[in-house]
Amino acid sequence: MSCYVAIGVIVTIFIFPETMNHALLTSTSDLLGQINTFIELQNTVLESRPEDIARGSPIITKLLGIRSGIVGKYQQMVGSSKFVTLEFSYGRWNGDDVKGLEEPLLGVISRLGSLQAFSVLLSRYGSRSTDASTETLPTDDGSDTADETFVSESYLVRQLRARHQANEARYSVGVADVLPLIQESTDDLRDACSKGIQAAKLIVDHVNTKRYHTTDLDKEVAELSDATNRLKKAMEDFKETKRLKVLEPFLPILEKAKSHKKTEPLPLHNLYVAYVFGSNLMVLAEGIVNFMAAVEETANKRTRSRVWAPSSLRALGKAITSRGDTSEQALGEDTTVEKEDEAQRDEKSYKLDPDSKAPTNFMQRIANKVHSLYRWCKTNEAIFAFKYVILTIALWLPSVLKSSAHFVYAQKGLWALIMAQTTLNLYASDQIFNYVTRILGTFVGALLGLLNWYIGNAKGNGNPYGSAASVAAFLVPMIFLRLYAPPQFLTGAILTVVTWGLIMGYSWLDGHIPVFGNVGIGWPIVWRRWVMVMIGCAASFIVMMFPPQSGRTAVRRRNASNITAISYLYSSLVSAWISDKDRPNSKDTEWIVGFRDRLVAVATQLQAVKAQTEMAKWEGGIRGAWPYEEYVKMEEIETQMIAGLALLGGSLAYLDHSVRIKFLQHTRTVNPNFIADVMNMFSTISQALRTGEPLHEASQQNLIDRFHYHGTVATQSLAEENGESPLEAITDYNYMFYASAIVAVFQLLEGLQELRGITVRLVGEVPLEGLSRWRNEFERAHVLV
Repeated sequence: MSCYVAIGVIVTIFIFPETMNHALLTSTSDLLGQINTFIELQNTVLESRPEDIARGSPIITKLLGIRSGIVGKYQQMVGSSKFVTLEFSYGRWNGDDVKGLEEPLLGVISRLGSLQAFSVLLSRYGSRSTDASTETLPTDDGSDTADETFVSESYLVRQLRARHQANEARYSVGVADVLPLIQESTDDLRDACSKGIQAAKLIVDHVNTKRYHTTDLDKEVAELSDATNRLKKAMEDFKETKRLKVLEPFLPILEKAKSHKKTEPLPLHNLYVAYVFGSNLMVLAEGIVNFMAAVEETANKRTRSRVWAPSSLRALGKAITSRGDTSEQALGEDTTVEKEDEAQRDEKSYKLDPDSKAPTNFMQRIANKVHSLYRWCKTNEAIFAFKYVILTIALWLPSVLKSSAHFVYAQKGLWALIMAQTTLNLYASDQIFNYVTRILGTFVGALLGLLNWYIGNAKGNGNPYGSAASVAAFLVPMIFLRLYAPPQFLTGAILTVVTWGLIMGYSWLDGHIPVFGNVGIGWPIVWRRWVMVMIGCAASFIVMMFPPQSGRTAVRRRNASNITAISYLYSSLVSAWISDKDRPNSKDTEWIVGFRDRLVAVATQLQAVKAQTEMAKWEGGIRGAWPYEEYVKMEEIETQMIAGLALLGGSLAYLDHSVRIKFLQHTRTVNPNFIADVMNMFSTISQALRTGEPLHEASQQNLIDRFHYHGTVATQSLAEENGESPLEAITDYNYMFYASAIVAVFQLLEGLQELRGITVRLVGEVPLEGLSRWRNEFERAHVLV
């Protein structure tokens, strides 16, 4: 171990020197490049035809891939940044300066989710036909409820869709008509955002790559300052005039509404779509301005390069004692206890024990702790721990029993124990995947080891020159495989390299020095290695079957937890909105920081369950085919709902406090009964997935219908109360963010509807005979058209 550490230190310092400071700035530069690509792709989206932006289209797939790559890259960077203040480095910026960019960079990355909501919106609405007018979004100004009384839900929506389709065709305000206007009105703002990111990236690259140069950054800082001013100017121009460009085709509609108190529903669906893009672009631009300001401030503060020492020993202790990342759980290494998810953390604050009240004395507290221990013993993690202990003891005993110890040592029986421990996993699917990758890796490593040994030594006991030459030829591809193997196949790559190294090393040792338990040279080592690997795999397989823990069940329950976590995010946003009256200070936005952190946490959980879903396929179809496509679809919808919540949160954060109060009484999105409908749907879906119990047909309801139904309670519009015309209300800058919030709620509702449909196909539905027929008869009897 001492030799290994010494060699590693020398190689790291003198042959491959790279500080964590340099690595993090490189990652930051890569992230900025990906963010710039994401922004530039918006032009492609706006230039596309509606049918080219369908769900699963190349453009949408590319955007989702870039967004996922940005999030993954940032998480990887943050996971390593805790060590950046613990090293010696030379350059302009120290570890604290580099870490200081993480927070503003996260602000930009989180806002990309809101911008992504626009493309998701187009893929959901615009792809259903060549014109997006087949879908209905509310205007929420009272005009679409002019002729409503008590109406039935689903029939109402069908009527509204037909009316909007006809009206949008009449006024030429379909999505194909609006997209060019969105592109024209936001062209300067998008270009300024892109140039701002490029200017910041230029400074980061200069600081990172010219550490030993004495050149100053005056030119680059001046360019960054100019880019910041251009971006602020573009934001101001968009806010004052250019955003009104998208209103041009809607002016006749709004003028007509101004002169008529009661009129047909206003076809403003695609105006809301345009407002979504405009408001999200403004939110993103502000995040970019904040990041550029942080880069400029750091560049002005550090004017020359110097040697930076570790900041403190306390930081070293914190880094050592902090828990490492467990993202490898989904890569065939699910041997650690799962981290507590967002839903479980929230449940602790209100969840009660239905079988007993809280303990009140010392004995009850002791008994409660024992009860908690018993409950833990039934969990998958506890069962895995017991299996691991039993397997380890069972394979360790032969090495210490007098009758078998010599045989086990001579035949390298320790290999079987190691293999059994590394292949045993929490879930059967992960373990089966481990078998495939590790056994295949062992087989390939054995072949390469044989080839390497006999090429360099033929039938001899080991020629130093031949061995050196053959190992040199094989070493480069082995190290390349170890470093650059795809993460999901990394365990197999490691076994390939390890087996190759064991064959070469033991063959040389056994041929040159006296060894107790000499296993031979070349082939004898290969077959013993293979046999020990198979023994270890067989032992872990036997233990796995008593009883096997299904990864498919884990996927279903993790999705239930994710849906619950999404419901908590939604309820926190609604709570922030309806609690505005209790926060008279318009600058009170502390909830935004907590919401953003929780949003990122849920997004991370979604990525984890996506990888776990891929792994669950390895359990096979012994009892029947697993509905893999349904779970993939469920995860996609959950991701889209997260984007909708990011859009909703960003819209509320940037909506003026007084305007939020003003809209509170006139929007159906915060109607108490509507909130109850949405939360009940969340709870019903999550509970059905968690327990596997079927839903009831009578519980099926269209949330879009419920939205319109609850709107009949308030008949006076916001514009009427304030003496404003629809044109004055809709052209207000704050209304753009309000419209985005309404669209975000609709995205959430449609996602919930789809989740319920998938859940019914997974767990089943209790039928209620005659309900469908009676519902249709009831609708036609009670709807006024």
